[in-house]
Amino acid sequence: MKKALLVAPLAFVLMAGAGCSSSTNVSLTPSGSTGTPTTPAAPSTTPTVPAAPTNNGCTSEYFPLNAGYKITYSNQISAGSASTYTMKVTSVSGNRATVALDFDSGMHSDQVYECTNGNVQATGYVDLAAGMSGVRATAQTRSVSGQLIPQGVGVGSSWSSTFNITSSIAGMEGVPARNIDATVTTQRTAEAEEDVTVPAGTFRALKVRSSTTFAFGGSTMGLPSPEPVVGYEWWVKGKGMVKTTSGIDGQSISSVATAIVTP
Repeated sequence: MKKALLVAPLAFVLMAGAGCSSSTNVSLTPSGSTGTPTTPAAPSTTPTVPAAPTNNGCTSEYFPLNAGYKITYSNQISAGSASTYTMKVTSVSGNRATVALDFDSGMHSDQVYECTNGNVQATGYVDLAAGMSGVRATAQTRSVSGQLIPQGVGVGSSWSSTFNITSSIAGMEGVPARNIDATVTTQRTAEAEEDVTVPAGTFRALKVRSSTTFAFGGSTMGLPSPEPVVGYEWWVKGKGMVKTTSGIDGQSISSVATAIVTP
């Protein structure tokens, strides 16, 4: 129960409810399965598209969404199991970049990012923790607002992103699949610049505090909203996010970059 709470807050809430005491589709599906993940479509709020789009990717200083960009992460859940996943830009068209996420649990997902004037927005919600743990999850993103990482951030900057989703979690023993409506909001604040050392190297990074809240609506059988998931992210210019840590209910999860390929 504790582990489920940590690795996927949405999955945990579904377990609790089961008696364990314009739209965008993003799927975490087993590699080689017959089902084909749906490629995310544009969010319901139409972003500004550059007048003369190119195939050069995104000019974001902290997230180089150019074709061929690849980063591999090693993940650790408290003192328990370890896992890895890779994130690779597979195609770029205008201001949109498609990123493939492949987990050693066998899960795969395609995510689309849009970049406008250096501001990077994810068009669909992906539960990375579910992928790390091998839980099959789908999320239909009904709307999205805010940025993952905006242009010109520095110490003292604050920004947020919000996803309104309908999620379905399956693959957890004794838990029937069910849909649940949720609003997932992450508030970020850049707190400092500092050196960070990960297996991929030592970098000067922007340290960002994140706090993610989950609010539920629709037919949720009275499920309570979990406590905010608080964590930190380390973003490096020209490299991307090289480290994350987060915790809930006395447990922690961390991801560190083990290899970075920049075209």
